[in-house]
Amino acid sequence: MSIQLLRSWVQLSAPFTCLLTVLSFGTVLPSAQAKPSPFDTVSTESSEVSQELFVSSTGSDTNAGTSINDTYRTITQALKQAGPGTTIYLAPGQYTSATETFPLVVPAGVTLQGQDAGKGQNVVIKGSGQFISSWWGRQNVTLLAGKESHLSGLSVTNPSSRGTGIWIESANPTIENCTFTDSLREGIFIAGNANPTIENNHFQGNSANGLSITGNGQGMIQNNVFQDTGFGISVGDQATPQILNNHITQNAEGIVVSHSAQPMLRGNRITQNKKNGLVVITNAQPNLGTQESPGNNIFQENGKYAIYNATVDQSFAMSGNKISGEALLSPTGPTGLSADTPVIQPTADAPVALKTAPVPDSSSIQLQVLQKRLEKSPSVTFEGKTYILKDSVLSSQTPQ
Repeated sequence: MSIQLLRSWVQLSAPFTCLLTVLSFGTVLPSAQAKPSPFDTVSTESSEVSQELFVSSTGSDTNAGTSINDTYRTITQALKQAGPGTTIYLAPGQYTSATETFPLVVPAGVTLQGQDAGKGQNVVIKGSGQFISSWWGRQNVTLLAGKESHLSGLSVTNPSSRGTGIWIESANPTIENCTFTDSLREGIFIAGNANPTIENNHFQGNSANGLSITGNGQGMIQNNVFQDTGFGISVGDQATPQILNNHITQNAEGIVVSHSAQPMLRGNRITQNKKNGLVVITNAQPNLGTQESPGNNIFQENGKYAIYNATVDQSFAMSGNKISGEALLSPTGPTGLSADTPVIQPTADAPVALKTAPVPDSSSIQLQVLQKRLEKSPSVTFEGKTYILKDSVLSSQTPQ
């Protein structure tokens, strides 16, 4: 590849560097430290990996793929040659089913490196292929991430029906500085005993969920943006991920926690979701904060409830958050999820829902205390306010 062509790549990618730094609602995202790529510089020397491979749309799969002047044409070919410790560098371009064979399987210990600047807006992977999950059966998947693999600086879309961008099953990859957009189910699906790190990514416009965590999934989900999708984050089964410092905004539902899941939420901003900020279903028990470890989550300007406890009989820790809007606290309420919700969840049969008066902004309100008191009396006093239950509606009354 010529130096002139290399320079043209850099010039073409420059306008995208700050594309996702500021969202339409005015929030400045954390700036990820961009990793140098041989496609951004003439030098290709590296002492950190055992092998380097290179892919560009102007290359050929008959090439050696070992330099920017001798690139493979497809990611598919590079992955066939990659062993643990290999880094595959992708030039800006479109990697689609016209040339690639999907799903693309990133083996254990392999790094797939696009452009961190702009979260991969210039390195687009779009396609779908069938994968048989041992947990969920046949799936449509764009990328399958293996143990200790690393995916960075990519833009991923699965255009197939019920399509998933990246599937992670009982593996521990790191996925960072990527964009997940317009997949026809979710951006990332975590299954089995997976324990990934998902950080500094942007999820937008995926049909069902930004991120789904199932099985016994764990992992660190931090510093991401989940925007304009069905559920921003869906956590089910026995999953116990850490969900830290994310912005979850403008989705149908912000976070939905179901089954026996017990995620830990700290430092998240859950704002402007069309229905509810957080919905808790079945026997789920999210940890929103304790006195020893305050939640520091912010719930603001969500359409219906900031927090909707729709479990049958569960309460959960939620100390040290800022909550504006209304919260449905009764553990005996219905699910509150409408028929057009993109993920089917179990429902409870209890007919009565207790609606609280607006909850003031505070970092010390113990909502579960009020909940327990309401189970014993239709009129309770809590932090200077009297709450009266009448016709199944709970309202606050100003002291005389």
